[in-house]
Amino acid sequence: MLAAARSRAGSHVFLIAGDAQWLPFADASFDCILAMHMLYHVPDRDLAIAEMRRVLRPGGVLLALTNSHVISKS
Repeated sequence: MLAAARSRAGSHVFLIAGDAQWLPFADASFDCILAMHMLYHVPDRDLAIAEMRRVLRPGGVLLALTNSHVISKS
């Protein structure tokens, strides 16, 4: 995925692979965090979410998206 992203990103874009449970960023580093279709792959979701909260600035936005389906009860 990083190779595909690098082929599309400009030289000003910094891309890394890391572990969502131990983010290599300082506290309050981001205004917005996107967690798209990845939380179900993380062994300790609570730890990953705590890490995202740690690196999110006060008033920042975390958008987490997962797959789901609705079962209709008749």
